[in-house]
Amino acid sequence: MATRNYDPIEQAIINALLNFYPIAIKNNYSDPNWTKGVKAIFGGIGNQRGYKTYFSDGAGRPFNQIQQDISNQALGGAHVPNIFGEWLYDILWWEQNQSGYVTDIPLVCELEWGNINAVKDDFQKLLLARSKYRIMIFQCGRNIIQWFKAQIQQFNLTQNGDQYLFCSWEGNNKGFYFELYVHP
Repeated sequence: MATRNYDPIEQAIINALLNFYPIAIKNNYSDPNWTKGVKAIFGGIGNQRGYKTYFSDGAGRPFNQIQQDISNQALGGAHVPNIFGEWLYDILWWEQNQSGYVTDIPLVCELEWGNINAVKDDFQKLLLARSKYRIMIFQCGRNIIQWFKAQIQQFNLTQNGDQYLFCSWEGNNKGFYFELYVHP
């Protein structure tokens, strides 16, 4: 169960989530609006690094309002693209060459604010990804992280070096808890 320091992309995601949650609390975001905000964060960070980003708009507050909140307050003015169309995962970064061939899917992310069974179901999707960054953002308590790790270890296609970033929303007074797991 090796862990290591966060790399620049992981740290950018962590910093943006830490900047985001006071915005969400201040504006009384509902769960769908929290999801839009997180998607906007990943869209902005991915866009800054030249990736196409895929995610869906969903229900709740209009995306352009949340997009503006995130761009101005959580990402220091970084552009959040209007790219929708969830594809396989809640959030995905896509890279392709000039011929249009997919060359990399550097990041996949699942978000689940629901019950523990819904979180487990969404997490298992991340096992299938051959991405450098597999991120699970959830709200059901950090005790589930032990289950995530056991699931990774039991999955026959897990490879040494596979890494996952767990982001547990702990509530208004506690904020986020982050843990990086790199499979030995």
